[in-house]
Amino acid sequence: MDDDAARRRARMVAQLAATWTIGAFGLPAAAGVVALAAYTGGSGGPMVAGPLAAGVLGILLWLTISGTATASVLGGTIPMRVLWVLLVLGPGTVLWGFGWALTAGSVFGIAGDAWLVLLCGGLPFAFVAGVLLRGRLARTAATGTVVVLTVAGFVALAASTPTAAQERLGQAGRETLYVVSIPGYRPMDTSYGGHVGAGGFISEVPEVIPPQRWITIVASPRGAAVDEPGPCGETARGAGLDGAGCTAEPDGWIYRRDGSEHGYQVTSGELLVVVAGPHAVDRQVLRAAAATVHSATPAELSALNAVGKEGIHMADVPGYIAHVRGEPPGVTMEPANVPPPQNLLIDLSTALTVDMCGGADCTTEPDGLVYRRTDGRHGYVVRHGRVNISVMGGLAVDRTLLRRAALDARPATDEEILGSMPPVPEQSFLERLRARLRG
Repeated sequence: MDDDAARRRARMVAQLAATWTIGAFGLPAAAGVVALAAYTGGSGGPMVAGPLAAGVLGILLWLTISGTATASVLGGTIPMRVLWVLLVLGPGTVLWGFGWALTAGSVFGIAGDAWLVLLCGGLPFAFVAGVLLRGRLARTAATGTVVVLTVAGFVALAASTPTAAQERLGQAGRETLYVVSIPGYRPMDTSYGGHVGAGGFISEVPEVIPPQRWITIVASPRGAAVDEPGPCGETARGAGLDGAGCTAEPDGWIYRRDGSEHGYQVTSGELLVVVAGPHAVDRQVLRAAAATVHSATPAELSALNAVGKEGIHMADVPGYIAHVRGEPPGVTMEPANVPPPQNLLIDLSTALTVDMCGGADCTTEPDGLVYRRTDGRHGYVVRHGRVNISVMGGLAVDRTLLRRAALDARPATDEEILGSMPPVPEQSFLERLRARLRG
């Protein structure tokens, strides 16, 4: 009796080892064959290679159950063995795919380790075979392990950051993305969530201050442009929105957005023209303006009192009046029938510069703060690493409030950054499952 038990245990070990080997080596090899067939044989290649690869794996599993039949509750007859093969191959492959998607998305951080990938690749098949072993203890242990690992996978998936989101975060220029919550004020851009925001802040009493809705049109030589990674590509320097996050729209336009402004960049001969405005300006208004950008005509230059100036560009924006702006040279367009914002607005902005004063009247204060005052505005600048965080408001804004806001400004979290960006048009099954798990 002891000899029979020892032989059965040996067959159980042999069966689990064989199914692990098939999963660890056979399934990745089969997936590679299918991928190669798709690459070399077009759309019809996988239709041939897929069933062929599944057949080879099925034969290997059939040989496994035939040689270790007494180790499984399904090893007694040929139909039961066929069922064993189907159960190990089907659910095993599903669990393998789920595990690979998690590791490839860096949830567990093992996708880059070949040995860990090899070890974990065969476990789903061995666990499914374990559920079908003889002996209540072995089946209970295998079933419990499968349940625990599956639940752990769902928990890790719900807490993880999608791969697509990680790529977008890498393009977001996050070093300069700071947010703050200011008592009595709400952010004009509410995409960060709650009372937290960046850029412009307005009184919580809506009728007190109209939102800023100016549009700037600034041209920059293409020779001074830089090639940004991702969808940004060729990017004007010093014309606004350089360093902003970029999103490719379906028709090829590139939408740019940073902590305070958003807009588009278009090419005009040897110039790159940036059309931008605060987040309160509708995205489609900026897009329509960018679509009509043109070199200012003599009549337009005359109306702007800019005769003889080069590089001035205009756009057709109904209801807006244009004015020449200073540095960098260009045009600022403001709503014709809307009074300018009152001096109770607050702006949070960031810059990668060494100078914390910028030519204003400045006073150094404790806590690393610099108090700045210009014509009509005042506020504080504080430096975090390489970034200057500036909180400026109209002269009617309480100085203590501005000081507190400058000290409270903090880097935006991943969730806040992703919330402020346009949604991904299409989500993978894993990303949809993640969203459902998060409720």
